[in-house]
Amino acid sequence: MPQGEVQDCFDKERAARRGRDTIVEEKPRPRSIPPPPRTVRINRRDRKCLVHEYKKLLNVCDGDSHHIVPDMVYRLGARPKGAGMSSTADRIPNAPTLNEGMAICLSKAQHGSGLDGIHADLRKSLNDLGADYTPSGTAPLGEIISAAKLSIGNIEYFSERCKDLAK
Repeated sequence: MPQGEVQDCFDKERAARRGRDTIVEEKPRPRSIPPPPRTVRINRRDRKCLVHEYKKLLNVCDGDSHHIVPDMVYRLGARPKGAGMSSTADRIPNAPTLNEGMAICLSKAQHGSGLDGIHADLRKSLNDLGADYTPSGTAPLGEIISAAKLSIGNIEYFSERCKDLAK
């Protein structure tokens, strides 16, 4: 094809495109409608693996935020409330605050003291461990962490990826 004809073809194509571009109007996109509150259910397969500071999980966890290493291990008194949750007072030196402690997101059943709950399993392990040391009820942190890892490994319906990440 001679060069002049090629140029004419390109010019016609450009003109046709310009004509199409002016005709096409962009329609506004419909706004997405948020689901009604308290109606969305997340099944076990769709749950995300959430591991973060306790305070940050409180607002995003669809179940319960659970300290990986129990907070009672680090404190020297009662569980703090309110502003005390971010305080280092009455804690072992250099220990994280209650809010800073690393936590995982568990369902209510996984977290509770029932047969499937981590608290039932972990409480028994820590009580047995604490009985072996003086003063009674104490144990080396490394052994406490090992007991916590074992309890995490025993959580039913919790993905292996999440267990490994928590450990």
